[in-house]
Amino acid sequence: MERDYAMQENAHIKRERAVSTGDFIQGIRDCIPTLLGYLSIGFAAGVVEKTSGLSITEIILMSVLIYAGSAQFIIAGMVAAQGSAAAIIFTILFVNLRHLLLSGTVPVFPPSDTA
Repeated sequence: MERDYAMQENAHIKRERAVSTGDFIQGIRDCIPTLLGYLSIGFAAGVVEKTSGLSITEIILMSVLIYAGSAQFIIAGMVAAQGSAAAIIFTILFVNLRHLLLSGTVPVFPPSDTA
C-alpha cells in the first residue's frame, strides 16, 4: 500500500517537473513586453549617467551592483550637480523609504485557499 502511494507520488512529481518546450517558448513570448520596458529604462539610465560624466566602467558597475533604478538616476543627477557622497546616500535612502510604507499593505500571511 505504501509502495503504491510512493510510486503515485513520484509520478506526480515527475509530471509537475516536466515542462514542454512549447510552454518555455510561450513563457519567453509572454515576457517580451516587460523586457522592452526594462530595456528602454536601461537605455535612458545609461544616457543620463554618461551625460553626467560617469565612465563606462562606473555605469556598468552601477548597473550590476545597484538594483534600485531610482538610485541610479539619483546618483547620476547628483554627480552632475557635484553633490557629496553623504548627500547622495541620504537622498537614496530617503527616496527608497517608500518601500517601507508600501510593505505595510502586504499581508503577513497569505490568505488560505480553504473554502
